Amino acid sequence: MDKEENQPLTMIEKMERLAKIDLFSRLSAAELLLLGEAATEVEFEPENVIYKEGDTADEIFSLLNGAVVLKRGSEVIRKVTPGESFGTLGVLSNQNRTTSAFVTEHAKCLRIHGGTFWEILEDYTPVCHGVIEVLAQRIDHLTAKLAGVETEPSPVES
Repeated sequence: MDKEENQPLTMIEKMERLAKIDLFSRLSAAELLLLGEAATEVEFEPENVIYKEGDTADEIFSLLNGAVVLKRGSEVIRKVTPGESFGTLGVLSNQNRTTSAFVTEHAKCLRIHGGTFWEILEDYTPVCHGVIEVLAQRIDHLTAKLAGVETEPSPVES
């Protein structure tokens, strides 16, 4: 890692990175600023566990670089790549984690606490609308996949 990668992100850099995250891809600059102010940078080393199945879901993560896998038991459910968010559904559904998140390559994430995320959704309806649009697209894609209909994933689903 070079020296620049060790420096904390500026607010503009956070906003730029959040704009590239699937879940936040439809938000305006003002809305990204709200999330940027709420987001903190966290780094994880390979083999770190970010959260475990059954844990309280109280944080949303956006992967900036590195790699993370989500497992249910010993089965890999999904590989998370840069530009994707994870841990979202547990926060939105107020349920415990249904997967465990394991780091497979040094990872840098932006983390937003669940309570803060809910406050933003409640107070700023455009943020809520943007997130709902992305989640609805995910549901449509998964429904088509379950029905055996091949669809092209939208850019927000990477």
